[in-house]
Amino acid sequence: MKAACHIRGLRHELGGRRVLTIGHLDIEGPGLVALVGPNGAGKTTLLRLLSGRLGTPLHGTLDVNVPVRGVVLVDQSPYLFSSTVAGNVAYGLKARGVPPAECRERVEQVLREASLSHLAERPARQLSGGEQHRVAIARALAVDPPILLLDEPDSGLDMQSGVILERLMTHLKAARLVVFSTHDRARAERLADRVVALAGGALEGDPRPLSPPGRV
Repeated sequence: MKAACHIRGLRHELGGRRVLTIGHLDIEGPGLVALVGPNGAGKTTLLRLLSGRLGTPLHGTLDVNVPVRGVVLVDQSPYLFSSTVAGNVAYGLKARGVPPAECRERVEQVLREASLSHLAERPARQLSGGEQHRVAIARALAVDPPILLLDEPDSGLDMQSGVILERLMTHLKAARLVVFSTHDRARAERLADRVVALAGGALEGDPRPLSPPGRV
């Protein structure tokens, strides 16, 4: 099924302040879409609304046409369980009751895709920051979501981790809608099929929020 998100007349507030204003936005997949903007632009708030973590927007509509649990958000600083890399990746599959043999096969496949096979039995929390982020992405991929949201996956990565991440994201977009946020416009324009620019809590060209959004 073709994944798509449709936003109309969206306004959202946090702590009594308006932090996001989007008049009209359609995002369709499969493909890779970049949300670009500085701190306070509203990138994280938009991703959390798309994932359902913030519930419904206070005003307007946000429709995501995928099944329940079909959207997975990987945070900028993802939480990893105190188990091996393979154990982390298998978590969602086990929670969904996937049979052990199928679970092992899926974990091995995802570890290969994320260039993590050689780290399968390592404690996940002992890895580098870039490796930990790839583990979190692999854990999300294991359940095969139609929409994958990545909040600043390139933040603080060394060069090698950045190259591996870019290769992984380019691979992922063939089968799903991947939306990632970044400060790096050059990287976004190089990788993404579409770039959506945000500033001051609104799309470039949309009306700005009435009050400063702060860091969201």
